[in-house]
Amino acid sequence: MTHDNQLGHFFKGFLGIGTKKPFHIVLVDIKEAAKKRVIHCVEKPLDESNGEDLNYVALSYRWGEWQETLIDTEVGYTASITSFDLHDFYNLCDAMACDPDLCSIQYVWVDAICVDQVNHERRKATIYQMSNIYEHAAYILAVPDLHSTYLRNAMLKNEDIMNCSRHYSEYLYHLIHGNYENLAAIDESFLDDCGTPKDTSLRELLTKKTGHFAEAFIKCDYQPIKHPVRQLIT
Repeated sequence: MTHDNQLGHFFKGFLGIGTKKPFHIVLVDIKEAAKKRVIHCVEKPLDESNGEDLNYVALSYRWGEWQETLIDTEVGYTASITSFDLHDFYNLCDAMACDPDLCSIQYVWVDAICVDQVNHERRKATIYQMSNIYEHAAYILAVPDLHSTYLRNAMLKNEDIMNCSRHYSEYLYHLIHGNYENLAAIDESFLDDCGTPKDTSLRELLTKKTGHFAEAFIKCDYQPIKHPVRQLIT
């Protein structure tokens, strides 16, 4: 009877019957990111029963919109980062490596890198363990400005738009109201300032046959944006 039980346990273990695989968390090495400016990922079991003292910082941050950066995590998937600039993340790791409270912690967890977004099962498993991930973290670090590069670029772009609108305010005013004569006069003044020869044929060619003057703006056939739902029912 004892012999049969031993065989039963052996085959159950061999076939994986009745055994539950522990959840593995992906972490980023803080020192590697801070000093070498590289992403080095490791995969560790989150279960404390393995006896390993797993110390890591879990990040909580506001997402931005950034050009996609692909990182080979070397743990079975490629991370697609669009929520922050990688250089800002490196700077954050450098700050953590120098902080008296965080300098002894080796790893950091950040969802943009540590969650496999492509593999549905792995992504689902990580989301299911999200509470445990934050609960087991040595520190939860809130970083409201991790997307600062996105904010800075967005502000610069908005400033550029505002400056251009202010610079061309008179032209835009007459364009909105369809005052072609005023627009033509502004175009002529612009050509004078550029030193364009007062050749009628040349100026007519520039103002009427190119898309950069009042003639093109007034006659431009703008297609209305169609509502996708209305398109289906009409």
